[in-house]
Amino acid sequence: MKKISIIAGLMVAATVALPGCKQDVPESLLQPVTLTADTGATKTSNDGLHTLWAADDQLSVFNTLPSGGYGEAAVFTLSQGAGERVAQFTGTVPTLDGTSSYDWYALYSDTDLEKFPIKTPASREKEQGSIYLGYGRGLQQDTYDSMSALKGSTCPMYAVAKSVSGSELPSFSMKHLTSVIEFNVVNNTAGKLVVNSVKLNATEDVVGLFCVDFTGDQPVFTAVEGQVKNNPVVTIVKPAEIAVGGTAKIYLPIKPYVHDTSKDFEVELDVEIDGVASTSVFKLHPNAQQGTFVAGLIKPVTLSVVPPAPVDGLKATIDFSKQGYSNAEQVASLVQDPFTVNFSNGGNPCAYYDTGTAVRVYKGGSLELRCKSKYLIKKVEIIGEANKGAVLTGTGLDGTVWSGSATSVTFEVTSAGHYRFQKLSIVYEENPEAVSQTWAVNIADGIFGGSVSASKTGGIAEGESVTLTVSPDSGYILESLVVDGADVTSGVAEGEYTFNMPAHDVSVSASFNAIPTGHGEVEITAAALTDGKLSSDGFTLTFDKKNGSTTPTFNDKGGDLRLYAKGTLTIDGGGRTISKIVFNLSAQGLNRLAPITSSVGDVAAQSKGDATVSWSGSASEITFTVGDHADYGSDGSSKAGQLCFSSVVITY
Repeated sequence: MKKISIIAGLMVAATVALPGCKQDVPESLLQPVTLTADTGATKTSNDGLHTLWAADDQLSVFNTLPSGGYGEAAVFTLSQGAGERVAQFTGTVPTLDGTSSYDWYALYSDTDLEKFPIKTPASREKEQGSIYLGYGRGLQQDTYDSMSALKGSTCPMYAVAKSVSGSELPSFSMKHLTSVIEFNVVNNTAGKLVVNSVKLNATEDVVGLFCVDFTGDQPVFTAVEGQVKNNPVVTIVKPAEIAVGGTAKIYLPIKPYVHDTSKDFEVELDVEIDGVASTSVFKLHPNAQQGTFVAGLIKPVTLSVVPPAPVDGLKATIDFSKQGYSNAEQVASLVQDPFTVNFSNGGNPCAYYDTGTAVRVYKGGSLELRCKSKYLIKKVEIIGEANKGAVLTGTGLDGTVWSGSATSVTFEVTSAGHYRFQKLSIVYEENPEAVSQTWAVNIADGIFGGSVSASKTGGIAEGESVTLTVSPDSGYILESLVVDGADVTSGVAEGEYTFNMPAHDVSVSASFNAIPTGHGEVEITAAALTDGKLSSDGFTLTFDKKNGSTTPTFNDKGGDLRLYAKGTLTIDGGGRTISKIVFNLSAQGLNRLAPITSSVGDVAAQSKGDATVSWSGSASEITFTVGDHADYGSDGSSKAGQLCFSSVVITY
């Protein structure tokens, strides 16, 4: 952190809009000077906001010119006073006329001023000058009561020194450009309370990109169209239980403003009460004093969470952040008894991302929530966030709450962007019209080369677990197992496959192939994986990310299978002894080739520019592991390693 600070606003690139014109000054007329900046004025009565300078801090400084207008803003770097509230900054300014007076201006934005210089344009156009106040995409706070998110990068400050003689130098007394709301969330539920996020619904835009003019008596903010929001969110990264009667503090930086007291001051809390997700909405009625948010001050707002009104029916929560997904992992469906969630792809595949801790469904895609026929869904509350103009639609949907009576509900994403589904809070009940019914498993006759048996073939209730046992005859291997019309061969483990009984009879069929004798060669072309597996010609390739961070996948555009650093690939010969394996690398494979090791046998020596990876030995099963870095790829060792191939040739 460049500065120890506990106030507001994310500053990614700062430019300031000023009236008047600027004049360039030749370098020969510039002189080095040292200025003083004091943050003592940012100290407040509630002991909340203070600032200490740190090494490498920078100020953008400019001044009026005798001929009128403003000089080009210059970068001043801290030269003395790190760790103190008073520090000295050194830079260059135009040669000053000792008989004239000057107005001086300074801005601290905790950004790299060499890359993002402060400008002094003639007007407040978006492309000429703007500054971030608050953070429109949402702020993250590590834990309750923590101000760590309100650090230097969220704390723009400014100073003005008027009518300073040209024979003297200004001393700046820094002031904040943002206000902070301190939400004091009190647990009055008599149960376990967890707060995940807080959202403010203000009466005007209070976070985002603004043009700021601080050359007058008070800073003037002008919103940049399409770049501001009135509903900022703070998400708690590591939420914990709040004791009964306890208080958790959550901090939100905003633009200073006066709330329209004729309207409610609305705040939404995403909470869990005794493990059940809920949204608490507060409509407060502030007076003029309570509704005024001043730059540099913390405004406490108390939110008392009470038990929710009783709800008729059963309750359940599906939390997508607790499903064990890895970052960027594609998601098709999940089962949480008695519910199944099915995702349909839109413009991009549905996938879980750590950012937002949500499954993203893109325009044209949908989420279907389905329950067993013995139940009816009565209410669904969606906890999530629309991104880049996405709109959530569905019959019976009011905002983010669905009400009705059905065994399945579908929510579609329209307009643009994507919707981030974080949780589903569900109310459901027994279906009075559901008939107690059982179903059967019917195994096809005439299966040659082996047999399939079921743990239960009749009187099976919906949702009951059924295990199929696959038994090849001597000299045969399983070629395919089809359950209810779907090929589930890749799901067979140690001769067994288990599924939950649907609300209908299930048909089962299988085919077995004779294990080839003698020698042969098979080329397996890259194709889509099913549960991380690819089966062909009696060989099974099983991909696993293991200790890596990225799930193996088939890349349709590149036409290759991609296994990432620390991931493993196991090739099972289906009873045959494998003597040689050659991976034909794809274009991506040439870029990112890592050292490849094997569980048995030998991987041929590797070098940069290799178009193949070869293995030799004698085994019926071999596991390959991908190294950490692209040591043999054209991208070099600075990139993460991969094994990407368009086909593999197996000799047995």
